[in-house]
Amino acid sequence: MKQLLRKNFALLLALALVLGLFPNSISAEEDSNQNNNENAISSEINLDPVVDRDLIEDFKENSDVPDIYGTTPETTYTFEVNGETIQPGESIYIYSSPDMQPVISTEENFADVSALSEVSPAAVGVNSIGIQPVLNPQGGTSKITAGMGVTKVVGSKPVLVGVNYVLKKAMTKGGTPQVISRTSDNITFPGVGSSTQKNIALSGVGYYSVTFEVSVHYPKEIVPLVSSSSTLLLSKTARPWPGDYVDPVSGKRITDPVSLTWTKATSPVKWTDTERKAFRTWYQTTYNVPNYNWSDVEIHHIQPREFGGSNSNSNLIPIKKSIHKLYSAFFAGYK
Repeated sequence: MKQLLRKNFALLLALALVLGLFPNSISAEEDSNQNNNENAISSEINLDPVVDRDLIEDFKENSDVPDIYGTTPETTYTFEVNGETIQPGESIYIYSSPDMQPVISTEENFADVSALSEVSPAAVGVNSIGIQPVLNPQGGTSKITAGMGVTKVVGSKPVLVGVNYVLKKAMTKGGTPQVISRTSDNITFPGVGSSTQKNIALSGVGYYSVTFEVSVHYPKEIVPLVSSSSTLLLSKTARPWPGDYVDPVSGKRITDPVSLTWTKATSPVKWTDTERKAFRTWYQTTYNVPNYNWSDVEIHHIQPREFGGSNSNSNLIPIKKSIHKLYSAFFAGYK
């Protein structure tokens, strides 16, 4: 009996050991498989990327296409008052009272009475108004929109804000502007959001600017303000000059037209595939760009053929089609 019990005990002990070890062996195998899978995933992540050589060559070829302006095109006006420049969307502030000299500033913090105490002992009761000049060329209409809005009123409200829009024009860059026209308007009892706006007719191509002659009428005083805009070169259809352009391959530059008095050519030179191919060949040879990509590029005449320009290489420059459209739109309203 004792011998039978010993055999059974030995059998049970062996069975317990087997049952205890078998799960561990399964876990070890699963851990081994998991580690192998993780290593496989890790090796897949660390694989070197597949390089598309054709794509790289296409990128190199397309990188030769000019895609930059030498300067940012100027299509909006800035303003100047008391020697300070006002950006589009900014306001000019006038602080005044009958007991002090008016203060004209580009800073709104002059509304603080303590800031005015240095200007005048009688700072209490100071009135202030913020005005915002606006000037936008209306491309395709031969007009320019001049306007003025009220952005702030503190203290006594003015009885009237009057403005004269004085349109000026020069025929050369930096030349002395001549007065073309004057247009007047006013805002009665102006409040925040009040505005005035006038469409002013242009007079042919030129360098245009507008002077705002403002007068703020209070019951006991009138405060004058003069603000002059920057100058923009506009066609007769109010298309702004697109800006200078630099060809990154040749370094050739398109700048403002050397003359605003070019006349229409009675017989413009012809521009055919023959002339186009001749320039392309010359350009690629001269600047050593045999694989130059012409797919999105057009050839621009710096002095247009319609105004006496030639097909000489010195008058030609390759530019992107999207940029060429801007120059074409300007010269369509040149005369």
